[in-house]
Amino acid sequence: MRHAALILALLALALPAAADTQRIELAAGALDLAAGVTPPADPGLRALPLDPDEATHWIVHWRTALTPALKDELRALGAELLGYLPAQAQLVRMTGAQAEAARKLAAVDFVGQWQPAYALSPTIGQRVWRDPARAADGRLFLSVELFRGSDAEEVAAAAGKLGAEVLAVIADAAAPRLELVLPPAQLHALARQAGVQWIEDAPENADRNNNVVWIVQTAVSGNEALWDRGLHGENQVLSHIDSGMAESSCYFNDPDGDPVGPSHRKVLYQTGGTSTHGTHTAGTAVGNQTPVTGSTNANGVAYEAKMAISVYNVGGFSMYTTLVTHHGYSARVSTNSWGDDGTTAYTALCRDIDRYSHDYEEGMVAFAVTNLSTLKTPENAKNVLAVGATSNPNFESHASGGTGPTADGRRKPEIYAPGCNNVSASTSSCGTTSLCGTSMACPGIAGSALLARQYYTEGLYPSGSSTPADAFTPSGALLRATLINAADDMSGVAG
Repeated sequence: MRHAALILALLALALPAAADTQRIELAAGALDLAAGVTPPADPGLRALPLDPDEATHWIVHWRTALTPALKDELRALGAELLGYLPAQAQLVRMTGAQAEAARKLAAVDFVGQWQPAYALSPTIGQRVWRDPARAADGRLFLSVELFRGSDAEEVAAAAGKLGAEVLAVIADAAAPRLELVLPPAQLHALARQAGVQWIEDAPENADRNNNVVWIVQTAVSGNEALWDRGLHGENQVLSHIDSGMAESSCYFNDPDGDPVGPSHRKVLYQTGGTSTHGTHTAGTAVGNQTPVTGSTNANGVAYEAKMAISVYNVGGFSMYTTLVTHHGYSARVSTNSWGDDGTTAYTALCRDIDRYSHDYEEGMVAFAVTNLSTLKTPENAKNVLAVGATSNPNFESHASGGTGPTADGRRKPEIYAPGCNNVSASTSSCGTTSLCGTSMACPGIAGSALLARQYYTEGLYPSGSSTPADAFTPSGALLRATLINAADDMSGVAG
């Protein structure tokens, strides 16, 4: 099954194919300019009147398609453009006086102050928590995104005065965020705080639980053509985000005793502890016991690659910050076998992935899709490669993984790999174990992406032989396209 990837859209829901340019699509609901935009029904969710010189956030809509020249007209007034809103609108920070001047621009047909009502997800408080402690708590577990440039510590202090228990402050200047627990009665008061852009239920992430190497290379038993061409992951680095990894395993440890860091033969960076799940997924992608034991049994797809490792199940986790940190260790492919099975929404996790893919075009992020029947989050991000699991050895048949479409109509997952009966590293000193699930499929695809990247960076394209003059650095989008277009149609799946 092959599916097309769509480009990044920021700050709002994706548009249908034929966009209504008189509607501004916000995640909280659409603003219908043709019918007239009225203040929120709840007075407690309306913006307060401003002094002319006081800066706050506004929505500006143009009657024609946006051009750089039209945006420059707004910037010339002193406004700061924060991001696109479909259709033909921008989120803007400016003073009341600048807003009045913007209304006089010839191409502008709407200027409206940002309302606290726009910050509230319609589904807050509706999800069913798996964690019994959360389910019994009675408070709201929330993720609070702030406008770019907002002071996260200042908003956290204000939230604390409302009775919030602040669990994490992510002081990223471009995308600050809070994780907190709040009494339900204070939700509207939180939305009114200066700097608050979006509030949604906090994620509840969890893991998504050796024929792989030849299946992902050729699908011909024993045929490891990429390895035979000298592609084993040399000079490539994997971003591994999971629930921990046993560096002590012979698939990862350094026989010379070098510590984790630049001299370690496998692990350049690591946070977090040990888990069976994370050790298994790391082994499938890049595990290599040969330097320790001499054996090649259950080595990973890109077994000569190195990796940077972080855990997601910690307080204050930021997907964007973690990906950028790993990028600093030269990791350009990220494998993730976890997610939030409690929602199908385009959440902060999705926005982090798409923002990273936009800011760091060489990066590719792969996610195992849920093992439930319907696609969840964040495999529904626009720039993520969503991976489902096939049976093993019947690798033409679907074994596990939710399917789309996404809420905005995109088809996912894009690609499948074997996810059952996969033998890989365990947490014992040199043991292996067999696990089943989409978790096991994703690292096989990530390892394949590392080999594809090496194929380009070592100049094997287009001749098939290493030619330095042909070498180039591929984008993450090219890696996704390479994997999808190199895949076989699954005869065991309709469509």
